[in-house]
Amino acid sequence: MAVLVFLDGVLRNKKNAPIPNGMLLYRSLNENNRVLILCKDKDKDHNWLKQNKIFKLDDLVDQKLTYLGDNPEYRQVEYVRGLGPVDYVITENPELAALLLQQGITALVFLNPLYTDDRYRPDSITKKSWDEVIQELDKQEETLMEDPRVQ
Repeated sequence: MAVLVFLDGVLRNKKNAPIPNGMLLYRSLNENNRVLILCKDKDKDHNWLKQNKIFKLDDLVDQKLTYLGDNPEYRQVEYVRGLGPVDYVITENPELAALLLQQGITALVFLNPLYTDDRYRPDSITKKSWDEVIQELDKQEETLMEDPRVQ
């Protein structure tokens, strides 16, 4: 099983400190799965992981390998998918999760209320991107129910 985990927002917060729940999630997944960490700068982020006692790494994928364009995080996922199958992606970005769901990629949204960006929280007073995720899940559920192959 190949799992993609974003370093920023899942393992590390904006102040460069580790997120304990994210680190625990990574360690539990890394015991029996191939887990690739998606980061911005491979060298700097590899040092950060070593400083925070993450020594068992399957691979680090940085943004230098991909054409950044409009959505660098999505480009990273597409790059890794080009190398082999991806079972699911863990991100803190619900907009990215909605885009991945549209592409048929299973996405887990890691929303730790202490570390997540306010605009991604369901109770945020700013942009409500959470609704987009709910709409996409509802759409996929309806499509599945209408699929004659399932019945």
